Amino acid sequence: MTEDRKTWRLMLAGVPVANQAAKVTYVDNCARILVKRHKPHFLIAPLSWVIRPRLERTVELEALGTYVYELCDGKRDVERIVDRFCARYSLTFHEARVLVTSFLRGLVERGVVVIVSPERS
Repeated sequence: MTEDRKTWRLMLAGVPVANQAAKVTYVDNCARILVKRHKPHFLIAPLSWVIRPRLERTVELEALGTYVYELCDGKRDVERIVDRFCARYSLTFHEARVLVTSFLRGLVERGVVVIVSPERS
Protein backbone atom coordinates (compact mmCIF):
# COMPACT_ATOMS: atom_id res chain seq x y z
CA MET A 1 0.00 0.00 0.00
CA THR A 2 1.39 3.43 -0.92
CA GLU A 3 2.00 6.13 1.67
CA ASP A 4 -0.68 8.35 0.10
CA ARG A 5 -3.26 5.60 0.46
CA LYS A 6 -2.28 4.95 4.09
CA THR A 7 -2.65 8.66 4.82
CA TRP A 8 -6.16 8.74 3.34
CA ARG A 9 -7.20 5.66 5.29
CA LEU A 10 -5.92 7.12 8.57
CA MET A 11 -7.64 10.42 7.85
CA LEU A 12 -10.96 8.71 7.06
CA ALA A 13 -10.69 6.72 10.30
CA GLY A 14 -10.37 9.88 12.41
CA VAL A 15 -13.35 10.90 14.55
CA PRO A 16 -14.33 14.59 14.53
CA VAL A 17 -15.47 15.95 17.90
CA ALA A 18 -17.10 19.35 18.33
CA ASN A 19 -15.44 21.85 20.67
CA GLN A 20 -17.36 21.55 23.95
CA ALA A 21 -16.51 25.12 24.97
CA ALA A 22 -18.05 26.60 21.81
CA LYS A 23 -21.52 28.11 21.91
CA VAL A 24 -23.80 27.25 19.00
CA THR A 25 -26.88 29.18 17.92
CA TYR A 26 -29.09 28.40 14.94
CA VAL A 27 -30.68 30.92 12.58
CA ASP A 28 -32.63 29.63 9.55
CA ASN A 29 -31.01 26.16 9.68
CA CYS A 30 -27.54 27.72 9.71
CA ALA A 31 -25.18 27.47 12.66
CA ARG A 32 -23.33 30.36 14.24
CA ILE A 33 -20.51 29.07 16.45
CA LEU A 34 -18.74 31.25 19.00
CA VAL A 35 -15.28 29.88 19.83
CA LYS A 36 -13.21 31.25 22.71
CA ARG A 37 -9.55 31.91 22.01
CA HIS A 38 -6.62 32.18 24.37
CA LYS A 39 -4.75 35.41 24.85
CA PRO A 40 -1.36 35.13 23.12
CA HIS A 41 1.51 34.66 25.57
CA PHE A 42 3.53 37.51 24.07
CA LEU A 43 0.84 40.11 24.79
CA ILE A 44 1.97 41.45 28.13
CA ALA A 45 1.79 45.00 29.41
CA PRO A 46 2.45 47.55 27.89
CA LEU A 47 2.00 45.78 24.53
CA SER A 48 -1.41 44.49 25.60
CA TRP A 49 -2.52 48.08 26.22
CA VAL A 50 -2.02 48.90 22.55
CA ILE A 51 -2.94 45.63 20.87
CA ARG A 52 -6.32 44.29 21.93
CA PRO A 53 -6.65 40.67 20.83
CA ARG A 54 -10.07 39.29 20.03
CA LEU A 55 -10.69 36.55 22.55
CA GLU A 56 -13.64 35.13 20.63
CA ARG A 57 -14.11 34.05 17.06
CA THR A 58 -17.46 33.65 15.32
CA VAL A 59 -17.78 31.00 12.63
CA GLU A 60 -20.93 31.07 10.53
CA LEU A 61 -21.92 27.95 8.62
CA GLU A 62 -24.41 27.66 5.79
CA ALA A 63 -26.82 24.71 5.52
CA LEU A 64 -24.31 22.19 4.09
CA GLY A 65 -21.69 23.12 6.66
CA THR A 66 -24.24 22.91 9.46
CA TYR A 67 -25.19 19.41 8.32
CA VAL A 68 -21.55 18.26 8.44
CA TYR A 69 -20.97 20.02 11.79
CA GLU A 70 -23.96 18.27 13.35
CA LEU A 71 -22.50 14.91 12.29
CA CYS A 72 -19.33 15.67 14.30
CA ASP A 73 -20.69 14.03 17.44
CA GLY A 74 -17.63 12.02 18.44
CA LYS A 75 -19.28 8.74 17.41
CA ARG A 76 -18.95 8.80 13.62
CA ASP A 77 -15.62 8.66 11.85
CA VAL A 78 -14.88 10.84 8.82
CA GLU A 79 -15.67 8.01 6.42
CA ARG A 80 -19.19 7.60 7.83
CA ILE A 81 -19.73 11.36 7.61
CA VAL A 82 -18.62 11.28 3.97
CA ASP A 83 -21.00 8.36 3.33
CA ARG A 84 -23.94 10.28 4.83
CA PHE A 85 -23.02 13.43 2.90
CA CYS A 86 -22.76 11.68 -0.47
CA ALA A 87 -26.06 9.84 0.12
CA ARG A 88 -27.90 13.03 1.05
CA TYR A 89 -26.56 15.19 -1.78
CA SER A 90 -26.22 12.53 -4.53
CA LEU A 91 -22.46 12.74 -4.91
CA THR A 92 -19.87 10.06 -5.49
CA PHE A 93 -17.79 9.02 -2.50
CA HIS A 94 -14.67 10.71 -3.85
CA GLU A 95 -16.47 14.00 -4.58
CA ALA A 96 -17.94 14.03 -1.08
CA ARG A 97 -14.59 13.03 0.46
CA VAL A 98 -12.83 16.04 -1.06
CA LEU A 99 -15.56 18.45 0.05
CA VAL A 100 -16.02 17.08 3.56
CA THR A 101 -12.33 16.68 4.38
CA SER A 102 -11.43 20.19 3.21
CA PHE A 103 -14.38 21.59 5.18
CA LEU A 104 -13.34 19.68 8.32
CA ARG A 105 -9.78 20.94 7.90
CA GLY A 106 -11.12 24.50 7.98
CA LEU A 107 -13.16 23.77 11.11
CA VAL A 108 -10.07 22.34 12.82
CA GLU A 109 -8.03 25.43 11.89
CA ARG A 110 -10.73 27.65 13.42
CA GLY A 111 -10.94 25.60 16.62
CA VAL A 112 -14.52 24.46 16.03
CA VAL A 113 -13.75 20.72 15.96
CA VAL A 114 -10.85 18.44 16.72
CA ILE A 115 -10.09 15.17 14.92
CA VAL A 116 -9.30 12.28 17.22
CA SER A 117 -7.09 9.83 15.38
CA PRO A 118 -7.51 6.09 15.81
CA GLU A 119 -5.03 4.06 17.79
CA ARG A 120 -2.21 2.74 15.66
CA SER A 121 -1.32 -0.88 16.12
